[in-house]
Amino acid sequence: MRILYLAQYYARPCEARGLRHYAHTKLWAEAGHEIVVIAARGERRGALARDETIRLSEGATGSCRVRRVLVRSRSRGFRGRIGEYVSYMGRAVLWGLLRGGRFDLVVASSPPLFVGLAGACLGRLRGRPYVLEVRDLWPRSAVVTGFLRNRSLISLARWLERRLYRRAAHLVCLTDGVAEGVREAGIATGEISIVLNAVDEELGVDVAVDCAELRKDETDGPVALYVGAHGMNNALDAIVEAAGAPGLEDVHFVLAGEGDQTERLRRKVSDRGLANVEFLGKQRRDRVPGLLRCADVLLWPVLWDEKSEETRRFKEGVVPNKLYDYLAAGRPIATSVPRTSEAARLLDAYGAVAYGSPSGQGMAAAVREALEVGPASLERVEAFVREHGRKRRGLEMLATLEEVAKPKGRGPDAP
Repeated sequence: MRILYLAQYYARPCEARGLRHYAHTKLWAEAGHEIVVIAARGERRGALARDETIRLSEGATGSCRVRRVLVRSRSRGFRGRIGEYVSYMGRAVLWGLLRGGRFDLVVASSPPLFVGLAGACLGRLRGRPYVLEVRDLWPRSAVVTGFLRNRSLISLARWLERRLYRRAAHLVCLTDGVAEGVREAGIATGEISIVLNAVDEELGVDVAVDCAELRKDETDGPVALYVGAHGMNNALDAIVEAAGAPGLEDVHFVLAGEGDQTERLRRKVSDRGLANVEFLGKQRRDRVPGLLRCADVLLWPVLWDEKSEETRRFKEGVVPNKLYDYLAAGRPIATSVPRTSEAARLLDAYGAVAYGSPSGQGMAAAVREALEVGPASLERVEAFVREHGRKRRGLEMLATLEEVAKPKGRGPDAP
């Protein structure tokens, strides 16, 4: 089977992004399929600026080639980001039509929602089924986080969302909450599959990490580590405020990663004179597992309005990739995620967790409790990795794609 796979942000282990796209396409190629990925380059987010062929395991009969289209935007902020999305969409459609060759199936991974639009266009123009992977509910996530506020744009985005769902031959959702949102848009349950995120079992096994990177000197107290994006939706102010809470002066708070909120957070730390907060910068994905194992507590602040039913419902269905990394590390986790959420069910089943309210004080209380809780048992960690490994999830999605790509209306003995 030849699959045309659209993912604007496609990263390898040497980069700082999530690896779901890379891991799945590599696994499918090793299963004997031919994968052509259309990704972006030239954007501010730092994607690699060259085409490449992904190296497969010895003896693999398939292939995975990544073709990167140039994405440009002359603006910054909201307009700049939308410009990048539209630029990628247009160039991906052109490349797929003019240079994509023959393919049996189009897979588009959203968000951004415009990737789904590119997939729908290519599927229709080339007469091939299109599968939409919905990793996050957009525009709902943009509205809840305040990224999208214009009512006309919200209405347009919701119309486009419903159209893309209905146009797809099948939808693959990342969580139960995402699947519920898709069903609310009028999609039948039989047209939806849920392929959860996963932990990359072999990621970082050959990468040495010096735990001294997280400690200023040998006299430092426990390390509380956050690894991930520094964006408006990541609620990192709660970590900064927790660092200044009474009784946590000896805890070394480390924020690894970067984002549009990093400089503001640095200024806030400086203004408050917090000597126990350190910014570690962007990290390669293959270094993350080692860093997580070096920490005493892992931090996952989640900002949500306890009085808002819409916000609570949205947050209950969010299970970010970092949670899988955190659980695989086995360290205690301090979080403010709603206790009725999908993520909390994972945490309670496999992790050592301390919950706090969505505030600086709540995060401080969670950190104190997590230091007392201690790490998760080896049995729990092994069970988590076994049941939520990337290979298992990748094969689940591949089985769905193979079923969608089968010719319709033919008997089993048809040529």
